Amino acid sequence: MRLTRIEIENFKGIGAGHRDADGNVTLHRIDLRPITLLFGPNSAGKSTILQALHYLREILERGNIDPDRTIAGGLIDLGGFATLVHNHELDRTVTLKVVLDLSDEQGAESLPLNAGLSFGEPEFAELPIRYLLGESHEYRDYAVAQEVALQVDIRWSELERAPYVARLAIEVDGEPLAAITSPPAEGRAHLTDFNFAHPLLQRAVLPDDDPEDAVSSPLEDEIWSLAREAVADRSTPDTPDDKLRISDRFVSRQIRTAYLAPKVIERLVVKQEIPAVKIADLIDIAAKPWGKQEEMVFDSKYEFQ
Repeated sequence: MRLTRIEIENFKGIGAGHRDADGNVTLHRIDLRPITLLFGPNSAGKSTILQALHYLREILERGNIDPDRTIAGGLIDLGGFATLVHNHELDRTVTLKVVLDLSDEQGAESLPLNAGLSFGEPEFAELPIRYLLGESHEYRDYAVAQEVALQVDIRWSELERAPYVARLAIEVDGEPLAAITSPPAEGRAHLTDFNFAHPLLQRAVLPDDDPEDAVSSPLEDEIWSLAREAVADRSTPDTPDDKLRISDRFVSRQIRTAYLAPKVIERLVVKQEIPAVKIADLIDIAAKPWGKQEEMVFDSKYEFQ
């Protein structure tokens, strides 16, 4: 495993990245080789790159978002978030992203589910996604992650008078996979922004299967089920504060549940009934009259077109 790139925004002397007309952000990028030399005059930003790595390590290893002095990696004076954010402007979001090359780590313990050994286990019987294959010869697919990226966004909370991790996003092989977002308050983190179209989340294909039949990710149905449980959790008074929730916000956006009839939403979310149609069909059903939606969603005899 090798660190190949770090991207930075609003950290110490490094300011905002470039934003295009669509709002997409390009962070300041530093490519790293097995041996990387940093040259430049004093205050050019050489130490900023190293401090960014130390700060990220403090966050990931120790949960220390407002470090004065680091412990991981030796004693380094960082001075806290107010010192680290660009121009000491607390309304800015500090973004740190690292990219790791895993091409030499195939089948390593760091990716236990990616070694092709868990796919036959009963708990994965209903979740035949490509990521579980590893280098299995039983399937025609080959699914080993070559590159992983982690991006962390840190913001300042005026209410808490402290910084917090607002977003943590994962990319695999250059494509977004999922993210965790959170407000400053504890116990409100959501697992969201799933990319079900990611190649590693697609349905595994047996040699005798038709690849065209694998039109959706089995994980999508699983996440939808978990999201309904998350909605039900909100009405449960004894839900632990530190419980990570699956974001129904993302699922709602995917299937437009805001436009489904109230009776349909009640049966899906509160009563947790299983629909008779595919989740993808709910997008079209949401546009139908409310009086017809309940029958279309739950009556298996109804022929939806």
